[in-house]
Amino acid sequence: MTPEVIIASLLWSMVHMNAVEIQQRLDRLLVIGRVLYVAAHPDDENTQLLAYLTHARGARTAYLSLTRGDGGQNLIGSEQSPLMGVIRTHELMEARRIDGAEQLFTRAKDFGYSKRSDEALKVWGKDATLGDVVWAVRRFRPHLIITRFPETGSTHGHHLASAILAREAFSAAADESRFPQQLKQVQPWQAHRLVYNVPNRFMPKEARDDDLIVDIGGFDAVSGMSHGEIAAQSRSMHKSQGFGAARRFGPEPERFRHLSGERAKTDLLEGVDLDWSSLKGGAAVKTALRAARSGFRPDAPGAIADDLVKALRAVRDVEDEGVRSWAQEQLGALLVAVSGVLLEARSETAAVVPGGELKVKLLALRRGAVPIEWHDVQIGATKVEVASALEDNDPVKKELKIGVPKKAPFSTFPWLQKPPGPGRYAGDDPPEIPLPKPSLSARLSLTIAGAPLSVEVPVRHYSVDRVQGEQNREVEVLPAITVTPAAKAVLVPCPPTTGDEACKTKLRVSIRARKPGSVRVEAPKGYAVSPAKLDVKSDREIELEISAQPDAAPGTLRLIGETADGSSSWAERALKHNHLPARTVLLPAEVRLTTAQLRVPATVIGHVAGPGDEVADGLRRIGAKIEDIDDEELAHGELDRFGAILIGVRAFNTRDELRRHHQRLFDFAERGGTVLVQYTTKPRREPLGVPLLPYKMDIGRGRVTDETAAIELLKPDHPVFTTPNAIGEKDFAGWVQERGLYFGATWDDKTVTPLLSLADPKEPAEKGALLVADHGKGRVIYCGLSLFRQMPAGVPGAYRLITNLLARRDAAAIATADEPPPVLGRWRNLYAVVIGLLALLIAAFYMISRRYGK
Repeated sequence: MTPEVIIASLLWSMVHMNAVEIQQRLDRLLVIGRVLYVAAHPDDENTQLLAYLTHARGARTAYLSLTRGDGGQNLIGSEQSPLMGVIRTHELMEARRIDGAEQLFTRAKDFGYSKRSDEALKVWGKDATLGDVVWAVRRFRPHLIITRFPETGSTHGHHLASAILAREAFSAAADESRFPQQLKQVQPWQAHRLVYNVPNRFMPKEARDDDLIVDIGGFDAVSGMSHGEIAAQSRSMHKSQGFGAARRFGPEPERFRHLSGERAKTDLLEGVDLDWSSLKGGAAVKTALRAARSGFRPDAPGAIADDLVKALRAVRDVEDEGVRSWAQEQLGALLVAVSGVLLEARSETAAVVPGGELKVKLLALRRGAVPIEWHDVQIGATKVEVASALEDNDPVKKELKIGVPKKAPFSTFPWLQKPPGPGRYAGDDPPEIPLPKPSLSARLSLTIAGAPLSVEVPVRHYSVDRVQGEQNREVEVLPAITVTPAAKAVLVPCPPTTGDEACKTKLRVSIRARKPGSVRVEAPKGYAVSPAKLDVKSDREIELEISAQPDAAPGTLRLIGETADGSSSWAERALKHNHLPARTVLLPAEVRLTTAQLRVPATVIGHVAGPGDEVADGLRRIGAKIEDIDDEELAHGELDRFGAILIGVRAFNTRDELRRHHQRLFDFAERGGTVLVQYTTKPRREPLGVPLLPYKMDIGRGRVTDETAAIELLKPDHPVFTTPNAIGEKDFAGWVQERGLYFGATWDDKTVTPLLSLADPKEPAEKGALLVADHGKGRVIYCGLSLFRQMPAGVPGAYRLITNLLARRDAAAIATADEPPPVLGRWRNLYAVVIGLLALLIAAFYMISRRYGK
C-alpha cells in the first residue's frame, strides 16, 4: 500500500498534542501566509512577536538564526564552544515548541562578540552565508521578512550583519542568476515586503512618523494566555543565557520600519492573500479544513478524523508544491493526534555500538473510536508484517531483534561531523536543519480512518527516576570505546630554572567501554605519556602522567579506542539539563599540549565557583592547591587558612551567599590575603547592587573583542607583572576569541590602580580590564580579562598571569611546583625548629621557677 503522507521523524513530537494544541494547529492550517524572522543568535528573536504571528494571525512563522550561539557565555554549566552551540540549539527548539514558530539556521559560526558588521561578514564568508540565507528564503518562501536589527549602530557586529544579509537575500532569492546551484532543489522566490522590527529599548529615540505600529499584546483564548505570557515561557527556555522573563499583559505596541517591497500602511500582512482559495486546487482543502475546525470537540477529537482525511486527499491536487508538502505533514500529524493512537518503540539500553544487536519492543494502542489498522513495521533492514486491526484500549505488541550495521554512522550532529572553520561550519546538508534525525526509528505503516500513513517512531530508552518520574531518551549509536579527557588543552608546567628536569602534569581521563578492547595514547614529539596503552573491559577513570621537555613545541595528543572491529578516536560529553532532552555529544578525543615556565603559589587557594568556569581545574593541573568554598564556609568559615581566594566568573551574579557576605572577603584581604574577582556581568538598566572592590568601582559593558589587540602595561614594575613570574608582551600572544569583557567603567583613582590599557581597532583605550586595590595588608583585584576562555585553550600567558594575580601581596609564599626547597631553605626550617624548642624550654623554666620560688 502506497502511503499518502509520511510524517517525518523530526515531526513526531507534533502528534503528541492535547486538545488546545490540536485546535491551535487547526487554526493555523486555515492560513497559508508565511513570515520569516531573521537575526543572529539564539535569544535574539522577539518571542512575543512570534507568539502574535502564530496565535493571533495564524501565520506559519519561522525564526532564522544565523548562528547556534557557540560563542556565548554559559550560566548553567561549563560547556563552551561546540557544546554551547548544541545546548542553545536545543533551547531554541524548546522555545519554538512553546510559541508555535519553526526554527531554521545557516552554517555561520558564532565566533564571539564582534563590534563591526564587516568583521562578522569577513569571518563568516559573506557570499557563503548569504547563500545560506537565500536558501532558507527559497525553501520557506515567506511573504514577509522581518529583521531584528538595524544595519548600522553600536550593537553586536553579528546583529548588524544579519540585517545586511536579510536585505540582500530579499532580492537575491528572486534572482535566478544568484546561487543558481540551488535551483535544482528550490525555485526563486520574491517576498512581498521586508521590514525592520525596531526594538522597544531604542524608543522613543529612533521613532519615525512613517513607522507601522502594531499592537502584539493580545490574548489567546484557546490557551488562556496573553501573547506576553506565551513569550515569557518561550524566552525563559534560554536558560544558559540567564534570560528568564516575566509575563506581560495588556497592549504591546511594536514598531516596524519599511525596508523593501510593497509598503504596508495598516497591517504587516497587507496585500498578502492568506486564503486557501487563492491557490489552484485549494478550495476543496479550505472546505474540509473549515468542516474540521467547526466540528472539533475537545472531549471527542476523533470526530473530525473523516474531515482531516478529506483534506489530506484534497491537498494532493494543490499545485503549489511547497504548501502541499507542508499541509500533508500537518494534516497527517493532526490525524494521528485526534485518533488518540499511542505508538512506542522501546529499548532496554540507551546506546548500541555499530555491529551490535538491539531488542526493540513495539506498542500500538488505540484509544478512541477512530478505526486504525497496523500493517507492518520496519527498523533498518528488518521488516515484519503485523496485519492487525487495533481494538479500543487493547494494546498490540511486537518485539524485534535488529542488527546494527558495522558501518552504521555514529549519533552526532551534522554541523559537528567535520572540523569547522573560524567562522563557518562544514557540511553539505541543507543548512537550516535544526537537529539530526534519530539514529534508530521504527517505521509503522498504518491506516487511520481509511488513510494510509507511514509514521516514524524514534526508538527510545525509558527509565524511572524516583524524583522526576519516568524519563526517556533516544537510543544512540555510539563508539565501542570512547576516551574523554578532562580538558581539551593542557599546559605542562616547567620549573623556572634551566636544567634536565622534565615538565610534568597529570590529566584525568574517562573511559567508556561498551565492548572490551584497549586504549592507546599517541603523544606528540617532545612529550611522553604514561600509561601509553592499557586494556579495558569496563568503564573506568584513569590519570595520565604527562611529561615534556622544556623546549617541546605545542602538539596534539590523541586518545584512541581499539576493539577487534577497529579503532576510533572519540570523546563523549553527556548533556544533562532539566529543560533539555538528554543527549550525547561526540567530539574528537584530542588534547592540545603546550609547555611554559612558571611558578605557582604554594599556599592554599580558596575557590568560589561560578557557572561555566574551568579556571580552577586548570590551576590544579599546574600544581596549585585549590579548595572549593561552599556557601556555609563563605558565611561562617575560617577564611584565613587560604593565601588567596579566587572568585569564579559571574559568581557574583549567581551566588546569593557571596553577595550577602562579600564584606568577609574584603576583611580577609585587609588581614593580608588576596582576592581575585573574575568578570561579572552588569544588568543593562540597574546597578549590580554589590561592590566588587572595597573602594568605589563600577563595572560597565566595555570589552575588547580582538584577541590580538595590543596591550600596554601601565605599571610594568607592579608586583602583578613581576611576582612570581615576569609578565611581558609574549604572555598576551595566542589568545582566543577575545581579550576580555565587562571591564571596570569608573573607579576611585586614589585607591584603585588600573594596570592595563587595550583597545579594539579605531576605538578609545579601555583601562578597566585589570584593576587592583591594595587593602590593608592584602589586595583585591578585578579581572575582566577572559581567562576563563584562555586557560581551557591552554594559553601559557594566561596561566602565568593568573598565578601572579593569586600571589599574596607580601609574596612570601611562593614556590615552584614540584621543585625541591633550596639548601638555604632547609637550614632556615631547622633554625625555626630550634628556636621553637628554646622558647618552650624558657617557658617551662619560667613556670617552674614561679611555682617553687614562692
